[in-house]
Amino acid sequence: SGCLGNAVVAPAETLAPMSPSWTFHEAASIPSVYVTAVLALERADYAATRTALVHAACGGVGMAASTLVRMTGGNLVGTAGSSTKRTILRRDFHARMHNSRDTAFASGAASAGCGFLLNSLTSPGMIAASLSALGRDASVSEVSKRDIWSASRISEEREHVTLVINAIEYVGINGSHAAG
Repeated sequence: SGCLGNAVVAPAETLAPMSPSWTFHEAASIPSVYVTAVLALERADYAATRTALVHAACGGVGMAASTLVRMTGGNLVGTAGSSTKRTILRRDFHARMHNSRDTAFASGAASAGCGFLLNSLTSPGMIAASLSALGRDASVSEVSKRDIWSASRISEEREHVTLVINAIEYVGINGSHAAG
């Protein structure tokens, strides 16, 4: 609670120098996106699956999750909306990249054997396509802000796929823990 305040007191070992090229707003966003990515991966027991499908992999949370997946030696399958973003992610993360503007990513992601989905896509057909790309006993962490599927809706579509975290439910509007 209170993690998004105007000031913070923290132990020195939890701090890092701010890059001189960053604004204070940019530096302040880093902990939020990484905490979201860490929670999503840990709650999903990502380490057991080793292959992650990360949507919007060039966005803040997507980039943090992509970094964590690669740091742990995992396989990354990602989506991004522009060819420039996909090129960056292929180069920097050695990821299998797909376009996030249509559902064609599903067949490529399915062949990779994805056991984890970090979802942020909400356009028609995207969630169903994403679920179709997952293997049996996969898990989903949801970070979208609209058109969010419930755990029961996900299990209707894919019986052996589990919603492990819905970020909107997990972190309340004031930043306090709302659900687990």
